[in-house]
Amino acid sequence: MQKATNTNEIEETEEVSIGDLLYKFLAYWPIFLLLLIMTIIGAWIYLRYNMPVYQTSATLLIKDDKNSPANANDMMQAFDMFGSKKNVENEVEVLQSKTLMQQVVKDLHLYAPIYVQGRVLNQSAYIFSPIVIEARDPDSIHIVKKVPFIYNNASSTVTIDHVNYPLNQWLNTRFGILKFLDNKYYKPSNDLEREKDNDFYFELNTVKNAANLVLNEIKIVPSSKQSTVIDLSIEGQVPRRGEDILNDLLKVYTQAAILDKNVLAANTLKFVNERLRYVESDLDSVEESLQRFKAKNKITDISAQGQIYLQTVAANDQRVSDINVQLAMLDQVEKYINTRGEIGGIVPPTFGASSKAENSAIVPSTSGLADPVLADLLQKLSDLQLKYTQTKKIVPENNPAVVSLQDGINKLRPQILENINSQRKNLVAASDNITTTNNQYNAILKTVPEKERELLGISRQQAIKNNIYTFLLQKREETALSFASAVADSRIIDPAESGDIPVSPKRKLIYLGAILAALILGAMMIYIKDIFTQTIQDKSEIEKFNKINRKPCLRKCWIL
Repeated sequence: MQKATNTNEIEETEEVSIGDLLYKFLAYWPIFLLLLIMTIIGAWIYLRYNMPVYQTSATLLIKDDKNSPANANDMMQAFDMFGSKKNVENEVEVLQSKTLMQQVVKDLHLYAPIYVQGRVLNQSAYIFSPIVIEARDPDSIHIVKKVPFIYNNASSTVTIDHVNYPLNQWLNTRFGILKFLDNKYYKPSNDLEREKDNDFYFELNTVKNAANLVLNEIKIVPSSKQSTVIDLSIEGQVPRRGEDILNDLLKVYTQAAILDKNVLAANTLKFVNERLRYVESDLDSVEESLQRFKAKNKITDISAQGQIYLQTVAANDQRVSDINVQLAMLDQVEKYINTRGEIGGIVPPTFGASSKAENSAIVPSTSGLADPVLADLLQKLSDLQLKYTQTKKIVPENNPAVVSLQDGINKLRPQILENINSQRKNLVAASDNITTTNNQYNAILKTVPEKERELLGISRQQAIKNNIYTFLLQKREETALSFASAVADSRIIDPAESGDIPVSPKRKLIYLGAILAALILGAMMIYIKDIFTQTIQDKSEIEKFNKINRKPCLRKCWIL
């Protein structure tokens, strides 16, 4: 019972100590007030000199044929022969590629940022700089740090190192060939004295470094696993700069997609035009022979037996002609695989490259072949080659990713060649079978008069050439139509737009942290002072120790 009584007394003592603790803190309210004022002032200074960061976002939709209506899908395929299904993950990698971002850096002149000198911090002058700087050859820029300049609005000149440079002209400077352009976002201030106080300076950076810096700022992710929507966002101190970067990135991405389609269509159109020239010449020759033969022998019509023969054999010859066209396409594909399908034959598509280099990296058209397996294999080979080219720009050749892509390409080529040989054997066998059938009909023709048989032969050649000519004309029109109406397989849902409220720093959170810091710091100071104080501070301590002076000695019992 004595032990329980002691425990209750100790608990009562602790409860009194908690109340005394709050009372003790209120006694030191001037310290808390002083600390609160100091932390609030510190938070205000932090927010005053810390530039707010805004988030800019945009949304891109990758078109998916599976979600389109059947009639609309057929119509779009008629106008877009060279469209291909898009993979969202692949398109995210394309949007994050250094090639596209380097083009954005060149378009927006991000390799030559301009800043304004501040009393405490320097900030970007993207929207209130009077000029922007353009380099004639951005790829040959050398890194230059902090070059001050003065802009004279009256004379429209830029002064660097006491040398005046006019605007909108290519100028030889010690930094290279540059052009100073008017900034479309710049609005002259009415306060001329204040505007003169702005100390502008610019820097020059390589296109690669500038692109890497922007890629570190930008975030590109799929909206969800089920959708084909891609979300793009970037954070920065200048909202207009973020909007320009995202909008230009979407523009460059769309242009690159259309360019790929146009290159493929141009190659197909070139092949069809070459074939048309040969067929047109042969058709003219056959028609002239037919005209001379009819005029010489005074023949206007053929017998019913000849009509049946002509129709049957013409159909067989058309099939042989189609087989020959497919064999020619297989030869073109096999030649491509043997000459350009290897790793050494890849020509990466880059901006500004010649059309000859671009054409060499395009897989020949397989629109006339009935086997979809070959087209799928060729598409896989083209995707691997493109990914190999992009990866090789980023990492060295002995990188495991590059080696893996090389192995994938080298394993895919024999499969394609095997498929080509299999199709060729089937086509040759079909052609031989049709030729045998035609030979049987030729045996029947022995009963037909010699002149009529000769006329039928010429007419047959005319029908064959005419059918081929019509087929090629149709393909040329389809290709030209697809070439003229090429559109990207994506659509911008929401262009780049910045939020009105900064994402950082968060003012309310900073001020709340300042208040909590003042309270915690004050409590710690009072607690530390109480630890090192060995004298009685108030009446509550006397009462507390008076109650427990008959118990085993506790803290400060020696004072009593």
